[in-house]
Amino acid sequence: MPRHGNVVSLSPGLFQPIAADDVAPIVAEVALAVPRNGIVEIAGPERAPFNEIVARYLKAAGDPREVVRDPRPDTGAAASVSTNGSAALLRQKPDPHPPNRRMVP
Repeated sequence: MPRHGNVVSLSPGLFQPIAADDVAPIVAEVALAVPRNGIVEIAGPERAPFNEIVARYLKAAGDPREVVRDPRPDTGAAASVSTNGSAALLRQKPDPHPPNRRMVP
């Protein structure tokens, strides 16, 4: 986290956090399925700018640091699990034609 004093500068890229308890059964399902030579993306139910999610977390944790939106162009990252069993961290811009996503309620 780039910071200057009590100010943390973070990307406003959209982020959809998901609980580990929700991820585990989906990863197990994908790992046991027949390989599809593709990527399965999973995400939590709430989509919000990363800087806002971190700001809410720091406030809830009693951390006094201020989170500000990084003025540089969005370089958001997304984590994916491929259907051949490998994991990847993808750097991507928003896709105008996003693939089907399995959204966990």
